[in-house]
Amino acid sequence: MTNYASFFLSLLLFVCLLSCSSDSETKEEPDIVSPIVEFTIDGFPNLTTSPVVVSNKIEISIDAKDEGGISKIEAFINNEKVGEDLTAPYIINIDISSFTSKIASSNKYKDYVLKITATDKTGNTTSKEQAIYIDNEIPSISDVSLTENTILNGDSNEVTFLVTDNQKISAVSVYLNDTQLSIIEGDTLRVNIATINLTDGLNALKIEATDGAENTASYSVNFISDNTGPEISIENLIEGMIIDEPITFSPIITDNYSEIDSIKISINDSIVLNDLFSNGINYKFNPENFPTGENKINIESSDALGNEAIITVSQLIYRRLLKISLEDETINPEYAKFYVFASDTNGELLDIKEATISSTELILNTATDIDLSTEFMVTFAGFLSGYKDSSYLSTLQNITRDNLKIINFKTPKREHVVSNQQYTVINNPADTGIDGYGSNYNATYYSDNDVMPFETRDVVNANITHSDKIYLKSLNYNNNVYSYMVLDAPLSEDFIVDYSQFTSDVVEQHSYNAPFETGDNEKSTMLNLYGYFNASDLENDSSHLLWNLGNVLQNNFDPINGIRYKLNTQFSFYRYELQLEDYFTKRTGIPLEYYSYPDWSIDFTQNNNIIQLSSTGAEHTNGSVFIENYDQTNEIYRWNIVFNSQTTSTVILPQLPEELSSWNINDIYNANTLEVQQVELKRYEGISSYEDYLLNSIKPNLNSRKTSDNIESIFNNPNFNVHRDIEDLFLIY
Repeated sequence: MTNYASFFLSLLLFVCLLSCSSDSETKEEPDIVSPIVEFTIDGFPNLTTSPVVVSNKIEISIDAKDEGGISKIEAFINNEKVGEDLTAPYIINIDISSFTSKIASSNKYKDYVLKITATDKTGNTTSKEQAIYIDNEIPSISDVSLTENTILNGDSNEVTFLVTDNQKISAVSVYLNDTQLSIIEGDTLRVNIATINLTDGLNALKIEATDGAENTASYSVNFISDNTGPEISIENLIEGMIIDEPITFSPIITDNYSEIDSIKISINDSIVLNDLFSNGINYKFNPENFPTGENKINIESSDALGNEAIITVSQLIYRRLLKISLEDETINPEYAKFYVFASDTNGELLDIKEATISSTELILNTATDIDLSTEFMVTFAGFLSGYKDSSYLSTLQNITRDNLKIINFKTPKREHVVSNQQYTVINNPADTGIDGYGSNYNATYYSDNDVMPFETRDVVNANITHSDKIYLKSLNYNNNVYSYMVLDAPLSEDFIVDYSQFTSDVVEQHSYNAPFETGDNEKSTMLNLYGYFNASDLENDSSHLLWNLGNVLQNNFDPINGIRYKLNTQFSFYRYELQLEDYFTKRTGIPLEYYSYPDWSIDFTQNNNIIQLSSTGAEHTNGSVFIENYDQTNEIYRWNIVFNSQTTSTVILPQLPEELSSWNINDIYNANTLEVQQVELKRYEGISSYEDYLLNSIKPNLNSRKTSDNIESIFNNPNFNVHRDIEDLFLIY
């Protein structure tokens, strides 16, 4: 029985606790918080514990707060209810003219207590008390037209008031802060408050009245003087800054005392915005709508009192030519100096900026007022000093502010030598060459000592997976036997190149042909054929050179059967570079059996630093002039100029800026002895115009092979009849 009793008792307690818990969770908490109440008596803004002397009528301003709301405000004098207000703002006027002022036996003030009680919606109350003396015999100061914290400004602010007493008034004085003001007499007394010399902010007006019995009454009221316009600031506009693209600026306008009324923005004398003020005003400023040079941006604002403020920010408006974005270390650290400069079509300098290895952005702009369609040129210039001073330049002509707004340079792959080995070659027949060239290795056999130097390289600034194979090829110059060896990379240090291990398996003989000229024209053909073992090698551009031979077209050349080459068919992908006389092409795949030349031609004459072109043909988009010194014993200069081949007949070289005056090319330029090595007309499959080329090749910083899988050109090389395959921005790639 005891165990059963304990069990039921525990169960009963658990149910009770659960019931109590549920009740406590659902029952609403009662409002037991009393209101907060403060009050002031008109004429006495700063009440203290000491009694204040009042007379006739008093006006009480009450500030009461409660989360649940205020039900009523009551006023009591010595616990006698004398007033009530039910709606905010709470103001209670009390007529105290019937109250006794003094105790007859002592002629001292009778003690009174003014009590203000605030009651909230649930009946909670809070009371605040102030001791007062009632002297209905002192002068009465009333009907003061200036109320507490009124905002005044200017020289003319009339304040009226009345002074009455049961006896004759002997004196009335009015003080502005500590300075007495002149009173204008009349039925209503008047004073003028001139705020122009006052400090902005809180000021005080005090009225004192004395009757014949020397009873003195005092009335004080605070007001705010405001003679200053709003404060204006603009975070993204700096005095003297260059603006060359649209910007949005948001004026920050504040006023300590008055409401902000309006805002006006003008550029020089032209008003561009005039409106009522609102927070978050944004103005988009487009410099294209204004002339270049100094322009003044004026921002004006006024407050509700008519106080005005203005700020003027002088800006230099330029025309944005080109933005150049650079990834980290785009500029080769080997360059001692690197500049980018823009020139007009006559070669006159428009702007120049220096680029360093840490540069991430360059902006070319100019104070010259050129429109969006006016052409100019941009030159990239790098200088190497040391064993040989070398100047490298690339110029893009026929650029406008509209057809090429930005170039996004990428960091080129930079290689370093990983190893240099020498391998012994055995069993190699006479008159047989052995070599190997891949994207990360090169090797050439020297028959005088039967060794083959072998160099391997790697990319230091990118994660590149190279082919896991090495391809060595061999050709006998007498019988044209082509053989090869495929090796696993890397080679061991004790590896021996054994010619007996070379094979001609899966090698086929192919040929290509073209409408060759007959006779001894000293022109030539040249084929460079590359192979990729698999898709991964293709993606990483890890190729192997399979064939690199050509022919000089002499009198005994017979074009009937074409020009033969050997093709190793075990590769999955191919690409090649092929010169056929004055024709050059770069393509993917293997060579065609027959090529038709484009019906183009190009020639030139050089007059100092001006190249006059004579060209024909309608399908090419790009032209180039390649300049390089023939004798590079002591120095090197190399300059590639790219232009719109459909619109250009004269190439004017840009003038070299002062920053390049110490470079080795400068003296040659000034002596007008630059050597033109090649002029060329070119087209890219998938590129329809020069502007298309700027946007889809130059802007994303693509080399020629990434721009198109099929490139054709007609060139004129006056010295060697050998095509120079120069990338347009060769000093960046």
